[in-house]
Amino acid sequence: MKIKTTSTDVLVVGGGTAALRAAIAASEAGASVTVLQKGTPNIWIVAFNAPVLEELDSPNQYFEDMVIRGKFLADYDLVSALTLNALEEVRFFEKHGVSFQHGEQGYNPRLTSGNQVPRSLYTTDRTGPEMLSCMRKLLRERKVQIRNNMSAINLLQKDDRVVGALAVDQKSWALEAYQAKAVVLATGGVGPLYAVSNNHPHLHGDGYILAYQANAELTGMEFVQFEPFWIIAPGAQETNGVSFLLHDGPRIYNAKGEEFLPNKGVGLGKDELSRAIFHQVQAGNGTPNGGVYFDLTHVPKEKLELHPRLLESCRKVGLDPMKEPLEVGPAQHYMMGGVRINAQGQSTVPGLFAAGEVTGGVHGADRMAGNSGTDVLVYGARAGRFAAEYSSATQDQVLSAEEIDKHTEIITRFAGDMEVDRTAAAEIHSALQYVMWEKVGLVRSKSGLVSAISEIKALRERAIVLKADSLNGQIELLELDHHLLLAEMIAKCASLREESRGAHFRADFPARDDEHWIKSIIIEWMEGGMQTALACPKWVRQEEGTNARA
Repeated sequence: MKIKTTSTDVLVVGGGTAALRAAIAASEAGASVTVLQKGTPNIWIVAFNAPVLEELDSPNQYFEDMVIRGKFLADYDLVSALTLNALEEVRFFEKHGVSFQHGEQGYNPRLTSGNQVPRSLYTTDRTGPEMLSCMRKLLRERKVQIRNNMSAINLLQKDDRVVGALAVDQKSWALEAYQAKAVVLATGGVGPLYAVSNNHPHLHGDGYILAYQANAELTGMEFVQFEPFWIIAPGAQETNGVSFLLHDGPRIYNAKGEEFLPNKGVGLGKDELSRAIFHQVQAGNGTPNGGVYFDLTHVPKEKLELHPRLLESCRKVGLDPMKEPLEVGPAQHYMMGGVRINAQGQSTVPGLFAAGEVTGGVHGADRMAGNSGTDVLVYGARAGRFAAEYSSATQDQVLSAEEIDKHTEIITRFAGDMEVDRTAAAEIHSALQYVMWEKVGLVRSKSGLVSAISEIKALRERAIVLKADSLNGQIELLELDHHLLLAEMIAKCASLREESRGAHFRADFPARDDEHWIKSIIIEWMEGGMQTALACPKWVRQEEGTNARA
């Protein structure tokens, strides 16, 4: 098979905020950079956290809030790097023309879920689009190559080092190989793995599986975050969550008109808010569409007009938050687990770096609102910069055509002599989403998780016999396989953690167990399949004198 080959110093896989920030940092460090963008990036970042209010906040206070919200499972080195470098990202964007909201006394950040002080910076509600536009402009000026509609399907390796990626052009359906001295994975989250999700449909958890199959360690895969206040009216999929409006004082009540959240929800984390709504619905107090009411009709019009993108998206589906309460409910939102990295964004495999939602350890068991924006910026910049430094100190490892061709086995296993059965594939994915929502969702139990693992394995058995006679059909089956494997990882880790911590809630183990479970579950691929181990956080190892693995 003849495959077009391109060489670059640093290859960035992904097209969102973390990927573009990594590309800028790598380019500024002197590396040649190529970006592979699969589809439309997430533009729903409405704010990002930074300790800008000196009289109330500091990197130390920010650090403490993150550690507490992460239920003491966040990697302290990662948290320290994030909280110390957040202000640099504020200065970076201000230098390049992005202006954040100010009040009479200076910055005017919001107080958002999980934060103890206001630190969530925003423009209006267009923070994400403005940052992406700024970074695209910088990349054009630096002449960084961005390849659109490119899906990475396998990481190229030689001598146990990552040296590039095999990708498919989703327009021409041709395979291309990108050889690089360093690769940065910035592929985002798990996609629509759950029946109710606000993730982009083109995401299939590719980055987690690419890293796993390259023998990189993953951590914290049981910690899946749900957005509590997702607009769930029919046809409202293109709207957004409204958690960022919690500080404006909405009335949140069930179908009986009862306000059920302590302190109107202020100070609670997304996990606590989501479970509270879940229990209201389970008790029969839900709205017609299975949620609760988020009522902004009493909020001054001038406040709501600060969120034009939200208002416009609501109006497109016939909703008006100024005149009627919104129906909201939990939706799978964010993944705290992922590729295990150090503070330089390096994975456990040489040549492979990662940034953003595809990584694990930054947030621990739960994430504060506004911290995904900070994460993608700080670690995008760090992974890009250190990948460039790594590439400058590393010899080229050029793969032969035969070596590249061996990496195509990842898709040729799906090759057949008939058109792919898309109906069967869709039924398998739909069944998977249902299993994940019902048994690996907001509230979990041993019996549900054991059943989920069994059902996921059965779905994989059904999927493995599907074949396709075209490359695009084979890629569809590969992406289905990615989601099935990712689901198995999450369910397996959730089954192992016999306690409740952060976003992981076990009905059969409802209490947090610090005596036994201040440990991370590590997943990696070994001969024989998926292997797990337990690792204590570094601060526990230092205090107890334990080994890296407990």
